[in-house]
Amino acid sequence: MQSYIFGTKKDINKYKIEYLLFLKRLLPREFNSIPDCLAITLFNGSKKSKGLILETGIGASTIALFLGCYFNKKKLITFEINKKRIFFIKKFIKINICNYLNIDIDKYWKIKNSNSISDKKGISKLRETPSFFYLDSSHNIKHIFNEINACSTITKNKFYIIFDDMNFLSENINSKFYEMLNFKKGKGELKKTNFSFNKNKILKKDVFEFLNNNFKKVAVQKSYFDSNYKDDIYNKIYGTDFFYNEISEIIAKKKNNKKILNFLKERILFVKVEK
Repeated sequence: MQSYIFGTKKDINKYKIEYLLFLKRLLPREFNSIPDCLAITLFNGSKKSKGLILETGIGASTIALFLGCYFNKKKLITFEINKKRIFFIKKFIKINICNYLNIDIDKYWKIKNSNSISDKKGISKLRETPSFFYLDSSHNIKHIFNEINACSTITKNKFYIIFDDMNFLSENINSKFYEMLNFKKGKGELKKTNFSFNKNKILKKDVFEFLNNNFKKVAVQKSYFDSNYKDDIYNKIYGTDFFYNEISEIIAKKKNNKKILNFLKERILFVKVEK
């Protein structure tokens, strides 16, 4: 893993967003798994934190939030169960950010190698008090509800949450993901999934309903994502993230452009919550 040069430290401070996107595009596809406009939304959103940010899952979002913490004097806690992913992103940040800017990584970032909803080592056991959350770990509805409840136990009266992949089907397991894994292991056939989208059957609907039923006030926040998702270069290069095989993406692009835009629009849910 080599360190590529963006410019001088003065350039980095002047062009913070451009620096973020430069770093994001150095990542392999496995880790560069969010649109540029979402990375910018996370970077901008980090300013809303009163001091501590918590994310579940690791990847390009971590780069955006780490930079947000560095530039805005905040701290990030990341929950991730995969040690290999932790190792890669930590090394990437050290080589491409910390070494050049002379940053102590531990001053801005703490890693928790555990399940976010673990009774022993999860979010609910933290002594710190985050006020800004980014939730992007397991995309099954029960897990998301449990993460919300865990976050609620450690935060104060008002807090912010950004959820990713809210346009996925609301189900107990991410079925398409496991179909892909089984195919790679030689345990199943490749399913060329047709693109279908029903706004009433996605995670966003159920998550928003859960929030409204369990908290005093929930206000949707406008973001950079909302006004820029249509033209995001990430979507043009990688597609919708609806599928886990490229051939289905190719077929979908030729048939359902309007439906795809509606799908992309619903990807994130950004809310301010009051208990």
